[in-house]
Amino acid sequence: MFMSGDNLHGKQPNIRYNVDVQHHEEWEKMSVSEKIQVSIPSLNNWEKDYLQKNKHSLSQREIAILKGDEIKSHEGMIYGRMYAQWKIDSGFDW
Repeated sequence: MFMSGDNLHGKQPNIRYNVDVQHHEEWEKMSVSEKIQVSIPSLNNWEKDYLQKNKHSLSQREIAILKGDEIKSHEGMIYGRMYAQWKIDSGFDW
């Protein structure tokens, strides 16, 4: 079963992977640990997802970072900002 998020209300993350959660009520009953286990595939692929959704508004350096280029010491906050924005956009605010 595929689970989609109610991101307007931050109810559950927008997970595009096969999971065992079928209804929002099931998601709400899950512990944080269980939610993390269900969310791992999405979290592992956040860079690709963020790049796909925002490729037209990203700088060349941001694109290079998301594609795996080495992050320089002064660029850590850029990476962190993109990750934080992806979490908000995807409903990972629990």
